[in-house]
Amino acid sequence: MAVGAFDWRALLRRGPSELLSWTAIVLSFLAIAVVGGWNAANYKITLGYDYNSNAEYMHILLDEHRIPTPQESLESRQPPLYYLVGGLAARAGHWIFGWHEEPTKDLPEHSYRGAQILNTVFVLVTALFVLLLARTIAPRSPPMWAAAVAFFAFLPVVSKTEAMIHAEPMNMMLSTAAVWLTTKIVRRSELSRGLLLALILVLALGVATRASIVFTAAAIAIALAVRYAPYLDRSRVRRHSVPIAVACVLLAAVVYWVVDGHHSGTLVELLDIGHHLPGNRAAFFRLPLGEMFTTPFRSHYVNSAVGETYTEIWGDWIGSFAWSTFMGSPTGRILATLKNQSWIGLIPTLMALGGYGLLLWAALRKRRDLLAAALVPPIAIAGYLVRSYQGFSPDGDLLKATYILTTAPIWALSFGIAYDRLGRFRLLRIGLTATLIIFAVIELRFMLYGVRDGNPPF
Repeated sequence: MAVGAFDWRALLRRGPSELLSWTAIVLSFLAIAVVGGWNAANYKITLGYDYNSNAEYMHILLDEHRIPTPQESLESRQPPLYYLVGGLAARAGHWIFGWHEEPTKDLPEHSYRGAQILNTVFVLVTALFVLLLARTIAPRSPPMWAAAVAFFAFLPVVSKTEAMIHAEPMNMMLSTAAVWLTTKIVRRSELSRGLLLALILVLALGVATRASIVFTAAAIAIALAVRYAPYLDRSRVRRHSVPIAVACVLLAAVVYWVVDGHHSGTLVELLDIGHHLPGNRAAFFRLPLGEMFTTPFRSHYVNSAVGETYTEIWGDWIGSFAWSTFMGSPTGRILATLKNQSWIGLIPTLMALGGYGLLLWAALRKRRDLLAAALVPPIAIAGYLVRSYQGFSPDGDLLKATYILTTAPIWALSFGIAYDRLGRFRLLRIGLTATLIIFAVIELRFMLYGVRDGNPPF
């Protein structure tokens, strides 16, 4: 058998559990592709977050070969890499396949379907890194791999964001790749110069994509320091000095290019933190349990950090996918779908939280290779909450779960860990699996764009 070939006969010999797990993994990847393709064909980018600013950034970057000013695009403080590759993908779709939209007052004639499909590719690659991470940290647990990938594939905030022209899917992919590389590095007895350079390159690309990847970089830096600092001596420092120096210069060059070359001038401003605006912040700490399941949409529990974020993960509080504020409050089929999403997300969320507790406990106690993954959620969420609290938007607009999309793969791993632990009880695993499959099918009604226009897929 050729090196790297997949031995299906060996898989069959391992029993039905592994075969079923791989079947679930393949179906999860297929679901990502189908949902991404459907939404690229049907979702109107004018509904997405800051669509006009993102589109203007792409056009100015590609047509005038410069970063837009704040007056030209509200996203001007963001790094340019996504707008370059996304804009090129959009134009490739327009030129090669003839994709186009009817021009409107705010939207040029160009089609952005190519950029939406590119986002689907980013999500597929991220799912692959979720699988690689799961196999790295639990090499003998195929059900855990399958559960992690399935959770990621059916997480609404992922499919919702990939339908837009937005940098976060690319940022999430690079963040997950960096965590996977760090996990591989830490598991080795000796520091790998090749993996270290690859890690720095990925982080450099991340910094050129979205400034928030610094939260992932902070988690990685802590993990590497905990793993290697106690063992460093002069001979080892000299042995790795060249690749480390090259890596640091590369990362510093990218940070300088992104930060000092931008209109913002500081990384704090790129992250939109530190600007304390006036406002009543009492709602920020409110937990609106009843409203989250009865009226899960905008104008209810405004600026509730937990309430808005939960609803944006599983549903559409903002009104950019399943309904619109221009339509008035959602009613009928749309409201029923939003309520269903709030209930569907309850069990997976509790499992992900429980699994994360196990992940963090293992990382702190004995599994240093898990530390980078375990630290990403608290650091990224802390940055997200500080930004939302200090920036304080009266309409709750800053509490978009898309801003913490980099944590989604880690929650997927955590869900997989919880599923694996609960799966030790055979009847519980059967019941839980059946329930989650039903939830996944019902979720497609929301994830496949159409409910908003009165044309649900089923």
